Amino acid sequence: MRCVRKIGALRVIVLSDEIGGGGWELCATANVEYDTASSTVVIELDSRVQPVGLPAGMDGVRQPWLPAQEVVKRRVPLREARTVANDVFRRWATKVRRTIPAPAHHSAD
Repeated sequence: MRCVRKIGALRVIVLSDEIGGGGWELCATANVEYDTASSTVVIELDSRVQPVGLPAGMDGVRQPWLPAQEVVKRRVPLREARTVANDVFRRWATKVRRTIPAPAHHSAD
């Protein structure tokens, strides 16, 4: 029998900006669970662009330039699951940050 324990959810705002009169955030997220039968931490990684103040439970928008969603699994004791998840998430947030397109620079002629 598979027994999964919810460890938590992680979210960081990678970038916040004003575009077209409205505020937008680029967020990196992770849902973390622990499978006790296999001693495995399962980290579901994602990223979205969303309006500032988006109500809880509402999803932002995936952009084509964002990295594909990932699921990372690591066999670790339960006591190390949160630390491993935080390390994986930190690397994910860095990866998301690196995908931000460079702003277009226009010069006046």
